[in-house]
Amino acid sequence: MIGLFLGLFILLFGLAILFNAAFSERAQIGAVIAGIGFLISSGSALQLIIALVKSWGAAG
Repeated sequence: MIGLFLGLFILLFGLAILFNAAFSERAQIGAVIAGIGFLISSGSALQLIIALVKSWGAAG
């Protein structure tokens, strides 16, 4: 769960750099940071969904 929020924070941080520094070298850095944040948050979200499905399967 912490990874999800951390990933979303990194994603938003990267997007802020991207839009602040549009059409410069820093925009590429912002895009990379946003991509890393997206991967972290989506991976954490996937783990959360898998855990929920497993718990529902165990309960049923």
